[in-house]
Amino acid sequence: MTRNSPTPAQTGRKKSAQGKERCDADLSHEFPNTSSHRHPKEKTDGRWKRVRIGDALRLVNGTAFKPTDWTPDGLPIVRIQNLNNPDAPFNRFNGELPEKFRLRGGELLFAWSGTPGTSFGAHIWRGDDAWLNQHIFNVLFDKNEWDKRFLRLAINQNLADYIRAAHG
Repeated sequence: MTRNSPTPAQTGRKKSAQGKERCDADLSHEFPNTSSHRHPKEKTDGRWKRVRIGDALRLVNGTAFKPTDWTPDGLPIVRIQNLNNPDAPFNRFNGELPEKFRLRGGELLFAWSGTPGTSFGAHIWRGDDAWLNQHIFNVLFDKNEWDKRFLRLAINQNLADYIRAAHG
């Protein structure tokens, strides 16, 4: 089964007013200058360098799957419930999609949908090959500069700030 070309919302990218592509989820929050948010590779003059998340990370949104896309076999579709509960059942998709929606295992993911306190947050994907569902972002970063375990902790530590900024 092959699906039609993804919509801009499915690609995780949108066009800005100037026609340039931009990520549809920019968490442009600075890490607070406290030891619990410092990154070991970002020291300058004995102090930790502050970085904006939007400058250090690229977020790629998963794709939308309709119930009619689900199949009895195929790769699992990673939904927020699967991140929160490893025993939760998976829907599956037996088809082809762009590689950017494919998980291989070990990716840093950021769930941004549902109820704050239960459905938002950073996770490391502990499964094998799977498809990434909408409202979950694959967090791309320079692996020579960042440790995904640190990023998971730093994002989750600042989650309430991100939610306040997004919801006013």
